[in-house]
Amino acid sequence: MFKSQFYFLVFPMPLWTLLWSLYFINVHGALYLEMPFDTSKSFGYDGPWYTVPVAIGSNEQIVNLFPGSQWAPTILSTTVCEDIPDCVSKKGGLYNYESDTSTYPNTIGFNAKGVDTIPYGSLFDAEGQNYGQFAQIKVGNGFSRVTIANASISRVESVSLFYGRKEVGMSNGFLTLGAVDDAHVFGSYRPVIPLNNLAKTGVIASRSWGMHYPSAKLNQLPSLVWGGYDRSRISGPIERFDADSNAVKKMDLIGMNIDTAIGKSPFSYQKKSNLLVNPLSNGKDKVLRVELESALPYLVLPQETCDAIAEELPVTFDRTTGFYFWETSNPLYQGIVTSSSYLSFDFRVSASQNFTIKIPFALLDLNLTAPLVTTTQAYFPCMGAILDTESGDGAILGRAFYQAAFIAQSYETRKFWIAQAPGPSYTSPDIRSISKTDISLDAPTSRDDIWIQSWNSTWKVVPFETTQSPPSESSSASSPTSKTGAGISTGAIAGIAAGAGTVVLLIILFLVWRRKKRMVLLPSMPTPSLIPVSPKSSSPNHQQQYRYPQAHLNPRHAFAPWELPGNGSERWNVSRESGSQNPPQIYELH
Repeated sequence: MFKSQFYFLVFPMPLWTLLWSLYFINVHGALYLEMPFDTSKSFGYDGPWYTVPVAIGSNEQIVNLFPGSQWAPTILSTTVCEDIPDCVSKKGGLYNYESDTSTYPNTIGFNAKGVDTIPYGSLFDAEGQNYGQFAQIKVGNGFSRVTIANASISRVESVSLFYGRKEVGMSNGFLTLGAVDDAHVFGSYRPVIPLNNLAKTGVIASRSWGMHYPSAKLNQLPSLVWGGYDRSRISGPIERFDADSNAVKKMDLIGMNIDTAIGKSPFSYQKKSNLLVNPLSNGKDKVLRVELESALPYLVLPQETCDAIAEELPVTFDRTTGFYFWETSNPLYQGIVTSSSYLSFDFRVSASQNFTIKIPFALLDLNLTAPLVTTTQAYFPCMGAILDTESGDGAILGRAFYQAAFIAQSYETRKFWIAQAPGPSYTSPDIRSISKTDISLDAPTSRDDIWIQSWNSTWKVVPFETTQSPPSESSSASSPTSKTGAGISTGAIAGIAAGAGTVVLLIILFLVWRRKKRMVLLPSMPTPSLIPVSPKSSSPNHQQQYRYPQAHLNPRHAFAPWELPGNGSERWNVSRESGSQNPPQIYELH
């Protein structure tokens, strides 16, 4: 077919695109691209996190990127480590644009500085500078590897982030997940958005993606599919929401709770409610508008909410870094992070329907490493948000949330989907494509026990003692009212109360019936609960006595003494006229 084995390298790009499209249709039966994660190593000083390796430029410089954000991928240049010993950015790979012949020109369109250097830079008071440019990008793996020419990238030349009182560099860049438009427009330049370009050229079915970004600490395998999703990463009800005009994923958070899936809670209660505090609510509706974004590692929530949750945990706030450190020497720490307890997020779907994502505390036990701290420190990833007083925006559920959630998005229909993701044990991949017109995704049957089963190999479940009732439900101090109960429904409590009342009534009726019968057949009736008392006299003429304590005897129902069993199986037959040298014990009702 080719005159030389190397001639195929000079085939024009449109023909390569057609061949790749035919390959994906024939081999996969659908158009999607699974993005490979390198699980042999992890990155980030606030994780650990797995990354996607991407080849940049004509000489295929490998950089490891966190999936997240939109528009142009964020790439760290070699210049970010100039004059910085032990530069944290080196580990993830740096891009030397001067050695890349695919960049033409090497600076276009934008030159952002300060907090605009990186996505969400204002959260860290970022300082630095970046440039927009063209570059060749290769993504995928093996036969599924594809080349995107003329891709738009944001090349970061310098950057500093501030965590509390600590200044650090940036560990890795970001592999963006598409955008509302297919290209950046800078005058006559049209650098393309990687994901969108693959959809436009027919390599993937649509401008869409599906992801589950689980825990590297628990060795869970991540899943990111461009143009599709992995159906096996859905272990609960799936809900659809509308993205905003910029395709930003936002939801209404209406509640947060601490609960336990199975077994005994490590807390003094089974459930703690009302942990969400919105300082802008003025005591009214607590609804908090939150954004979903995996480019950020944390749960960025109002400081009041972080504090309310921290009050329930063995954590200490560290002012140097601005994070909550787990007190690992506290016995409660191990009990919590190995239990089936979780932090739940309740979202509003409609006026009459809510939706919940559960994050086990095992996923909220992350590590801070150098340069943020000198020695590895376990931390709880809640960061105080700066809320916009007019829009209410500013709260963001980042990578820590994505560990427990399946999320997919379509730029074609401006929809996104969210579902509970499984734990470390889940079924084999089941990849499906997302078409341009899809407004729903095919999900497996929703059962809560599927999610629990996926965590069974990880959790250390402490069963309830046979005589112990589940701990009561508690309410946060931030709640206007305090609840008490057993963590069960009101109907169940009412049923238990009714049943107990019926039992008590039957006992009362039985005792009345027995007393009436005793009035007639005194000699043959046993007496209840007696304790022995010493005989009052050892005289031969002593007459045997059995009596009720006067305090428990109603004079209206008094009757003569009667004979009782001595050992529970036979009666004493002692004549009242005859004496005894060894009189039996006297019993007294107690």
